[in-house]
Amino acid sequence: MQQLINALDQLKRPIDIFVRDDDAGWNDAALGELVSIFRTLGLPIDMAVIPAALDEQAAAHLKSLVQKHPKAGVHQHGYAHLNHEPEGQRKCEFGTARQPARQLADLIAGRNRLIQMLGGIHIDPIFTPPWNRCSAELGSELHLHGFKMLSTDKFRCDVGKDIAQLPVTMDWERARREGSVLNALAIAIADSGQPVGIMLHHAVMDADSLSELASALDQMATSPHVRFRPMRHWIGE
Repeated sequence: MQQLINALDQLKRPIDIFVRDDDAGWNDAALGELVSIFRTLGLPIDMAVIPAALDEQAAAHLKSLVQKHPKAGVHQHGYAHLNHEPEGQRKCEFGTARQPARQLADLIAGRNRLIQMLGGIHIDPIFTPPWNRCSAELGSELHLHGFKMLSTDKFRCDVGKDIAQLPVTMDWERARREGSVLNALAIAIADSGQPVGIMLHHAVMDADSLSELASALDQMATSPHVRFRPMRHWIGE
């Protein structure tokens, strides 16, 4: 924790942080535990929801979480979180192995399913593709279908200027597996000239990971240099 404290103390200007949790629709119980941490701390969290993973029970649970924690946002995470790339290629649901028309059909079907299943709560016009990448063809079409932001990883997609991009900076679970999560977070904060995006995957987080996250969030929230923002902040909503 000391390396994170030192990074926060050395900040020369305020930084903005957002937290994006992927794969909502999988493992409801774990998602509830994660959102409760943010609700307790009064911090925003954005949930990237897999449309095809939502059944009535999962949708009701997700709506309940948002109703209990108004700082929780939801947006679209692909369609079914399925890989369509050939074996040996990097996984991608909206990649070049599929025709643009097929990708677009899934994009629209996913949006419509979220609207149908999550009626009554706001769905942010943000698209997060599974595995943090999509084809340039799809990215360039997003704004034509009501999306205002694309969120991938720090290697931004070349999709032109018609849609905002908000990449995540660090993968919390990957950094934990490498034994350096707080160091990775400290580096991201120290190097920041842009918003710092923390990517979570609630479905694979154990009790130790949740506890470590809660401590880090609490430490950052007490810093006068840190501002937690919902992702919609960067599209003016």
